[in-house]
Parts: sequence; C-alpha cells; structure tokens
Amino acid sequence: MPAILDQPLKVVALVEFNKSQALVFNRMPSYKYTIDGNLMWAKDGPFYSCFEYDKPSKNWQAFAGRKFDLDMLDGSVTKCEGQWWDGGIGRLSEKLGFHLNSITIGTVDRLIECYVFMGTSGNIEDIHNMVSEYKGVVYPYWDYEKIIKFDKMRKESFKKQLKLESANKALIAEVKVKSALLAELDKAN
Repeated sequence: MPAILDQPLKVVALVEFNKSQALVFNRMPSYKYTIDGNLMWAKDGPFYSCFEYDKPSKNWQAFAGRKFDLDMLDGSVTKCEGQWWDGGIGRLSEKLGFHLNSITIGTVDRLIECYVFMGTSGNIEDIHNMVSEYKGVVYPYWDYEKIIKFDKMRKESFKKQLKLESANKALIAEVKVKSALLAELDKAN
C-alpha cells in the first residue's frame, strides 16, 4: 500500500458549511516551500500555502512568536520564529496568473478527532474538477459528524461492554470466594 502522501488528493465527501460546502479529502495537503523574495509558498495539487516575510519586533511577531519548522522543496528546513506571517496570497495569485480562493477542507481522520474544518487556498478551477469527480451526496453539517464518528463510538461502546462483562465475571467469582469463606466461618462457629 502506498504511503498516504503518495496518494493523489481526492474528494471523499462534501459537507454543507455555512452557505457553501466544505470538502473532505483522503489526506491533507502536504507542503514543501520555496522562497521567492519575501514570499514563501508551496503547492500540493490544487492547494497553495503562502507566508510573507516581515521582520519581527519585540512586541509584534507572527503567530505570537510561536516557533515551528517548514520543510523546503530543496530538502532544507526553515525555522520560523515570528518572521513569517500567514499572508501574501494575493501577491502569489498575481505571480501565478490566476486567483486563489479560500477553501474549507478536512479529512475524515482529523474530523473524527476534532470536528473542525480548516481553511486553505486553492485554484478554484482545479477544485471544481475534483468536486465533479465526486459522486456521493452533500451531507448536512451535523449529520456528517455523526456518520464519521459512529464507528468509533460503536467500537468504544463494544470495548466498554466487554470490560463491564469481564468486571462482572470477576465480581461474581469474588463473591463466590467470599461466600465460601463465610460458609466455612459459619460452620466453624
């Protein structure tokens, strides 16, 4: 089986989201960035991620100064420590020659863990092509959460049931032992 990042991005569900739709994919976009002037950007399928450089000050830092690493296309890693801001998507759109739209996405695994979709940017034409290949239904927002979490809840319920049955058997065995001891004590008195 190929690694999940080797699999092409594919729409696996559409979910009503506000007055639009959220797209559920088989995997999240995986980005490897390149620096172009004061833009750092990456692409995976129709999706784009972009950061814009601005020198941090003592009181003003990107992501409140949170430190994180971004993998680069050349194999290196850029250490972000307040200097790379989430932005520049308009400038990247101009550079690429087409408009990048905001897209609401998620994956089944992430949504099971936390039912919160995320936003990213993408080429809307490519997104429409991917959506046109999807042959399923458009799920109502809260119904989709129930559907994806049902198996996990059923498995957890089954595990709890087995644990309770095991505990019940152990309790019955313990009661039998205690009853036998009480019977012996009664005979002794």
